[in-house]
Amino acid sequence: MSWLRRWVTDYLDLLIALVLTAVGQAEVWSGLVQGGPRLPVALLVGIGTLAVALRRSHPITAVLVTCGSMTAQTALGVDSDTAFAPLMAAFLAIGTAGYVSSRPLVALICAIGAVWPAVLISHGMPPATDAIHVAGDMLYAAILVSLSWLVGRGFAVGRLQRALSQERAAAAAAQERLRIARDVHDIVAHSISVMALHAGGARRLLHPDQTQAIQALEVVEQTGRQALAEIGQVLSDLRSVAEPVLTPASLDRAVEPLRVAGMRVRLTVDDLPDILAEEVGAAGQRVVREAVANVLRHAHATAVEVTAGVDGDRLLIEIVDDGTGPGPGIEPAGHGLVGMRERVAGVGGTVRVGPASPGRGFRVDATLPLGPARAR
Repeated sequence: MSWLRRWVTDYLDLLIALVLTAVGQAEVWSGLVQGGPRLPVALLVGIGTLAVALRRSHPITAVLVTCGSMTAQTALGVDSDTAFAPLMAAFLAIGTAGYVSSRPLVALICAIGAVWPAVLISHGMPPATDAIHVAGDMLYAAILVSLSWLVGRGFAVGRLQRALSQERAAAAAAQERLRIARDVHDIVAHSISVMALHAGGARRLLHPDQTQAIQALEVVEQTGRQALAEIGQVLSDLRSVAEPVLTPASLDRAVEPLRVAGMRVRLTVDDLPDILAEEVGAAGQRVVREAVANVLRHAHATAVEVTAGVDGDRLLIEIVDDGTGPGPGIEPAGHGLVGMRERVAGVGGTVRVGPASPGRGFRVDATLPLGPARAR
């Protein structure tokens, strides 16, 4: 079924656009669409409905074309109440822009701005006594456009909530894995180590002629050492799953909730080491994830820049947003920031947090030593 999913993803919008275009042309040439010369109206309907194919890749363009086409049809004398396909194309474009656009408010403003001229044109040049009627129709059109936009925006918010829930679940699972690893190391591994040491000590106290006892204790000792080695490997695997390595792919996944929220994200990854110390990579990943979470919770930002790179023997990570910021002279606080600082300090690094500029935006700068695991 993967081919079907891929086909739907690649061609669904084009298929919808072609269906709406066919319906629109049938409406025009059958006379269902009233008013205006048929050929120019058919061309405008075709342009507006075909623009639906761009609704995901270029959402604002699709909004402008579909709504602008309806305004042009009104200018030609078309009765908008008789045209179904152009109206459906406009609603699809507006709703999709609310869902996928990185600038959803701009899409809403463009839609209302493109629809209002159609309302004014349909009323002609009304006398002053009709001003209230015109204003009411303009308000009604804005409400319809906003409702379509809100439907798409609601789906976007739901997608963001699901992404955040998955992020919290993954973080909770990672913490549970680390807790289990610590417990196994502190309790089980220590107990097996003590057993192996006592077995070795008891073996050395026996007389050489006690062959069977010596062999039995040797088996206990060897089995204990082998178990310790296997536990060490299991704990290493468990930690590697719980704490992902810092890579361009992991950073891209970490900032994905920002894109889902409709923010413009600029991710720059420059010259990361091929091999990074596990603790350093985990600390760097924690910095990015915590900064992303804070932007989503508090920043009210529209754009975020994330940069990770190497300067000499240091790993530098920077996250800057254009949100409201904590304000000048205010030191940000919170359990997340405290945990981030502790994690970075644990590998010998430092974190600075504060306003990106006076009264505007928020900035997180982390500096971590690469350590002996760096390889070029």
